[in-house]
Amino acid sequence: MKIPSHQEFRNFIYWFFKIDFSRTRENGPRLITQTALFTITLVTTGWFLYKCMASRSCSSSSTTKGIKGVVDKIFGKSNETKEKPATQTPFKKWELNDYGNDTRKIKVITTFGSEINMMKVLDKEDKENLSSCLVYFLQGIEQFYIDCKKLFCNGLKEKKELAYVDLFITTDLDGWFLVTIEVVEKKDIGMRSLLDSVPKSREPHQDPGDLLTTMQNYLNLGATLAKRGEIKPDKSDKIQPPWYSPYGHGHDNLKAFRQTFIDGVIKHRQALTTIFLNDEKDSNAIRALFVLVYMADVDELMRILQERMHDENEEIRKNIFAVFKSIAKTDINMESLIPDLLISLQYPCILDRTAAIDILNSLLSRKDLSEENRSKIQNGLKYNATLIPKES
Repeated sequence: MKIPSHQEFRNFIYWFFKIDFSRTRENGPRLITQTALFTITLVTTGWFLYKCMASRSCSSSSTTKGIKGVVDKIFGKSNETKEKPATQTPFKKWELNDYGNDTRKIKVITTFGSEINMMKVLDKEDKENLSSCLVYFLQGIEQFYIDCKKLFCNGLKEKKELAYVDLFITTDLDGWFLVTIEVVEKKDIGMRSLLDSVPKSREPHQDPGDLLTTMQNYLNLGATLAKRGEIKPDKSDKIQPPWYSPYGHGHDNLKAFRQTFIDGVIKHRQALTTIFLNDEKDSNAIRALFVLVYMADVDELMRILQERMHDENEEIRKNIFAVFKSIAKTDINMESLIPDLLISLQYPCILDRTAAIDILNSLLSRKDLSEENRSKIQNGLKYNATLIPKES
């Protein structure tokens, strides 16, 4: 690279500041002043760029890293410094009782599964990891949140000798975030069954009658209409199929789908059941589930869904519970589900427990519920209450 000569640099200064060097004595003070201002501006701009590149908002993109490298060179810093691990916060941590100026707030941090409030036994490292988890969650940095969550849960599990630790963040009706530290103590493993994580033998299947594709078209169209505010809540009594439908069939553009699915499930029920139970893709199983809810035999439907009621896939469990909650609003007999609902009531997953509690409370309100099952439900709910620390 050619180094500019004194004359070339002088010509640049002349061009930049429009100075007539033929009148050096008159322009000398002006030259000194403006050169100083130029230097201050250059240094200030470089410092600002460096701080910006080092902030959280710029740390994730490759383009930003390239710019940051240039800024580092300007300030004489090596470009070979090691990047921080994903589990470290690249910006100022928030304390657990102070979530900054974010408009979304953490309402409460609770423990489920132990008489001990985990918030009272966390050491400094645990608190820092949990704080980082919440920061990343609130800021929508998903991968950093996942990494921090694993670090926090594994650390707490090892230090406190627990059988299971997980972290769940949900929202209430007012938009507040509710944080739950889910734990299973070793002494409770027998009473609190964990989700079955043993992978089952799965294989691909053909789309019977293009029903899975048609269901995906229905879901896509329904989601679009819902975003536009054109989908009204389905308040009709479920006395006929579908027993559950994400977007219903009230909209004119969705009405034709109903008969297609009713006819399709009559013709391809066995194939759809096989896909739901054994397909290698859980996304196909979910679409098969949404078609199976159009079958007339609701007892057979509940029997099929029960087989994956304790599946390791959270999305499948969530949709199964959605179907059961919809059926629970009717007077259809659901007592065959009670044993599985009581098991789900003890799962270290707030989504399962909440759904199970809703369905069990619906069953308790029925006058035709047998006294034996009523007693089982009441005892299950009482035991569930003992898994919450007495001191918050």
